[in-house]
Amino acid sequence: KKLTIKLKQLTPREGVYWTFPLKIAVLDNNGNYIIESIKKIEGQESSIEFENIPEPHFLSLNRDYSFYGKITFDIPSKEIISQIRKDKNLIAKYVSFYKLLDTEKMRLLDNLNLEPTEEIIDLYYELLSDENLMENAGGQFLTIFESVDERKFAHHYTKMYYVKKKLMESIGKKYKKEILEIYNKYNVPCQGKNYVETKSIEIKRRQVKNLALSLLASIDTQDIHNIIKEQLEGSDSATDKLTAFSLYLNSSARDKMEVLKLVEERSRKNLVSWESFLAIISSNSSEDTLKIIKKIESSDSFRIEQSNDQRALYVQFAHNRKKSLETEEGRDFLKNSIIKLSKINEYTAVNAIKVFGNIDDMEEKYHLDLIKVLVDIMSSISQEKMPSVYNTARRLLIGAPVAVGKYKERYGELNFIK
Repeated sequence: KKLTIKLKQLTPREGVYWTFPLKIAVLDNNGNYIIESIKKIEGQESSIEFENIPEPHFLSLNRDYSFYGKITFDIPSKEIISQIRKDKNLIAKYVSFYKLLDTEKMRLLDNLNLEPTEEIIDLYYELLSDENLMENAGGQFLTIFESVDERKFAHHYTKMYYVKKKLMESIGKKYKKEILEIYNKYNVPCQGKNYVETKSIEIKRRQVKNLALSLLASIDTQDIHNIIKEQLEGSDSATDKLTAFSLYLNSSARDKMEVLKLVEERSRKNLVSWESFLAIISSNSSEDTLKIIKKIESSDSFRIEQSNDQRALYVQFAHNRKKSLETEEGRDFLKNSIIKLSKINEYTAVNAIKVFGNIDDMEEKYHLDLIKVLVDIMSSISQEKMPSVYNTARRLLIGAPVAVGKYKERYGELNFIK
């Protein structure tokens, strides 16, 4: 049987198409090779043909990441789950897994009352417990990103956060005992043939361990709080400590404000540790995020004149869009922070204000409030003294015609963009 694969390039600039190699394989139902080939792709439309291909089979695309780009294709979830299980090529397996999760997140975003697909939850645990896969790829292979490729939902930040949280919580609850065993298995020293190999093994094992801890943390129970706290206090690894601190801060642990104070005291003695501490504070997702940020902002250790402190607290918070753009308290804090930074460091202020760059793609209920924040910022600073911030805010308004149109209907003309 002849197999024909038709490809169509979608590029940012119409008429400008890439020429690139595409490594592709046809595999049988057990993941064994039927044929593998590297094809030269050029022009808008291409086709690849293979002769004498038996059924059943599946395609393994962009193997070994043969070109820097994405291949989009429609495939039923059951088939892609089968591919993920059987494809032995690490990159092709990851591309399929990424697509599966992206499709699942889109399904949940479309209806927040839905529960995650059971087979995807099972597959996730299956991959996590695959020692060979984790040894080769590390825990980052299983990252559930707080984003989707589809523009329709790409800037629905709070919804995206809750979808990710729902997925992790479903995995953590169903496989709590097994994931705890994985955590303990990877929470031991390891040894390679030499220093470099040892460090390489340590990094990947640490990724798996901290991924397991993150899944357990989503359950938010006292026994898990104790494990997180043990890692925070007992590990010699900075990565382990920072991961545990972040998870503890996002938990409902009763003593987390005391832990916050202890970590602050320890971190303030080292500039690198202090910047990492501030970054975790500002990217926090808990209900008391702003309370914690304001507490640290008023601390004697925080120095607003230092660019690293500005970057780690204010800019990092700006990029915590579910809090900075989609909550009233967050918008108010971000607005005042940008106005304050404009007088100290325009470069940092511009980096913070850029998060307003996709207002029209956000949910309509936020449009008026976000335009009002930009208007308030422009009203509070001088175009002559802070031209970079002022002009960036103006460009952002011009770049959000839908939201600005609604603002004009409610409040009248905007003199800033005439």
